[in-house]
Amino acid sequence: MSQKQPDVTEKNRIFTEEELEEFSKGNMELALEGIDEGNLDKARHWCRREAETNEQIHDLLVNTVAGLFSYIYDKLGEDFAVDAIRTVMGRNCVSPELIALRKQGLKEWVKWCVDMGRQHSNDPHLLVKEDDEKITFTFKCGSGGKLIENGAYEGPQGHRRLQKAGPQTWGETDVPIYCSHCSWVSEILPIEIGGQGSQLWVHASPFPRNPGDPCIHHIYKNPEDIPEKYYKRLGMTKKKNNKEGGNGTV
Repeated sequence: MSQKQPDVTEKNRIFTEEELEEFSKGNMELALEGIDEGNLDKARHWCRREAETNEQIHDLLVNTVAGLFSYIYDKLGEDFAVDAIRTVMGRNCVSPELIALRKQGLKEWVKWCVDMGRQHSNDPHLLVKEDDEKITFTFKCGSGGKLIENGAYEGPQGHRRLQKAGPQTWGETDVPIYCSHCSWVSEILPIEIGGQGSQLWVHASPFPRNPGDPCIHHIYKNPEDIPEKYYKRLGMTKKKNNKEGGNGTV
């Protein structure tokens, strides 16, 4: 015998039918509905809601990744942690398809990078400038930089810093463990896959040394104009007259 379903009355309800229906829709879908309805207050509400909740989830995941790499560092040592960062971040963030996109054209690549920066930047917002040689992105990083700004590396429970200088740290010491993935994802692995000149961008300032410091990235219009110093700190020698790029070695 089936059990009798409890009566739903206005007295014991928590949500309206409209609210229950909204739960099945994404924030941006609801924002677009607001625009279509001419209800700009509704559209603004859901746009703000999207930004707020996205930041919360993003920050949680970033802190979790930094915590996991720090745990590996403590249990298995720095070398094992570096290998884990290279393997995990490389597998998930770099691909031949991404390198191919990088080589399809400068303008479309910069637009792609701007999209990523909009999702990744903390306040103040992404600043993009162009000169005859390069495009420059200046921004307060919303992941590794935000961890530094929030004191996530301080105290006994703080995340670890890499102490061994090498390609994975741009030749520096005391590098925040989360920030070290950028050397692999943006520079070393793209070069290994697509050859010199395939860097997604070069880190003019490798990582924020102090809370509030910006990250500065350069995208050179002609990859052959990338200064040799950006290869030397990766343990590479810049090749001359690089057509397809050739493979740099670390």
